[in-house]
Amino acid sequence: MNGAIFLSLLVFWGFVCYRFCFLIFGKIKSLYFKRIISAIFLIFMFFLPVIDEVFGAIKFNALCNEKLFLKYDKDFSFVKNVFSDGAKESLINGVPIDIFEKVSSFKDVKTGAVVIEWNSLRADGGKLSKMLNLFQSNKPYVFEGYCISSEWKKTIFSDLNINVEYR
Repeated sequence: MNGAIFLSLLVFWGFVCYRFCFLIFGKIKSLYFKRIISAIFLIFMFFLPVIDEVFGAIKFNALCNEKLFLKYDKDFSFVKNVFSDGAKESLINGVPIDIFEKVSSFKDVKTGAVVIEWNSLRADGGKLSKMLNLFQSNKPYVFEGYCISSEWKKTIFSDLNINVEYR
């Protein structure tokens, strides 16, 4: 159902863009010039509602390449009992969309020292996705809004023989 609504909105927006271009450039005499200008303007106008997500995707991918980390000491973390210290989430400023950095860590039960720590990035959608809220999650429409370190894997705790105690 959400896909049908999104597709109908896309078709409607395409029709509005086409009619708007026809109104603006309809009086130009040169057919060649009118087609070129109309096509450029139509493409620009069609993507205008998600332009913040396009620029956000570029910034998000750059942040994914530079900010992700996974910290652990193999010697220190081998055969440890740990507990979750929780996750701290913060908003990254200076980007066109909301991007959140979540830092998670596990501490040693006996000493309280951080045994393993990593971060992940999550992006919300732009103004259009927040306004429409078709998927009830404000996810971006034009890119995957989540990244984590390439070294991270679900088996890292068993690989390092770390036992997690739930509190």
